Amino acid sequence: MLREGQPLRVTSRTHAVDSGLQNERTYRYTIIAVFADKSGAEIRSKGIPCEATPVKPPDILRDLAIHYDGQKVTLTWRLPSSPIDAIFISRLNAPPNAKERDLFNVSEFPDVKRLSGNITSYIDREVRSGDVSYYAFYTVKQNMAVYCGSLEVALLEEVTNLKAFNQGEEVWLTWDWPAHVDYVRVVRTPKGAKPEWIYTRGRYDGNGSMMVDKVDSRPRKYRYQIHTVRNMNGKEVTSLVGTSVEVRGGCLPTITYDLDTPRQSWSPFSPKIVVVTCDVYRVDFPFSGLVLRKKKSERLRDAMDGREVDRWSGNELQKKEVILRDNHPEFDGETYYQVFLVDAKESEIIQIESPSINRLRV
Repeated sequence: MLREGQPLRVTSRTHAVDSGLQNERTYRYTIIAVFADKSGAEIRSKGIPCEATPVKPPDILRDLAIHYDGQKVTLTWRLPSSPIDAIFISRLNAPPNAKERDLFNVSEFPDVKRLSGNITSYIDREVRSGDVSYYAFYTVKQNMAVYCGSLEVALLEEVTNLKAFNQGEEVWLTWDWPAHVDYVRVVRTPKGAKPEWIYTRGRYDGNGSMMVDKVDSRPRKYRYQIHTVRNMNGKEVTSLVGTSVEVRGGCLPTITYDLDTPRQSWSPFSPKIVVVTCDVYRVDFPFSGLVLRKKKSERLRDAMDGREVDRWSGNELQKKEVILRDNHPEFDGETYYQVFLVDAKESEIIQIESPSINRLRV
């Protein structure tokens, strides 16, 4: 092997390494086959010329990240400061082995996703729920590839129809159980506190599950996030995304109320009205008002459903009775009424106790 006419040492029959060169400079080589005749004399071929220009290997990608939303996988990264020609992403069924990590010649690559060198994200929609996939990243410059790292993602189905109910010093969680999942893990985050894991296999109830979480008696918000878990090849794999729900736990005021049937006011010419008398208990809770809402023909789903017809505002925590009125009731069919509480700290309208309580129908 000759470089610019000068012989180089060759230690292999199939390749040679020439080191100590200058990047971005083109070098000319001649590869000569050498034979020996019967007498032992060397016979050399004419030789095959070739050229090569060494370049600095491309810098790697930084801040590799992955997100799975149940339908697609989104990959993101930060580009290196020096320019690169392309980015290769290979999706594998197992962690990349030594050969896959050491690939440097672009021609040796298997089927990969080839992206422009200025792209910072990629979405893979050809995913199948229940699998574990590995994504290997490479930067490419002038046919030279450098391994940047790999990411693992568990393509697990998440729970659906997650609901939370405040039961005083307990929070009840219910959800629908997905297929191909062994159990769930629950993360509880009280407002203003750090997240904490709650491990549970749940209590089966038909096709769904349920758990009861003991909480403080003082009212505060809780955020619950449920992750599905599956045993794959002897390894427990947890879903990345999870399903979350927020609920206000602790003891809320108990409000019972009576509904007077539509009646005449003092004037015989005045329209009929609906009067709701609210008896308030547990008044130590900092509330600033009550709201009366109504809806025609069907029950109210939450504190924003239906139409507000009356509101009592004030900070009289010792007040035991509140009168709310609907001065313009409708009499063509059923009307559902429900009373909601106004939180003094966050000025938020919240539902009191269970959704099945504190509803009136006329």
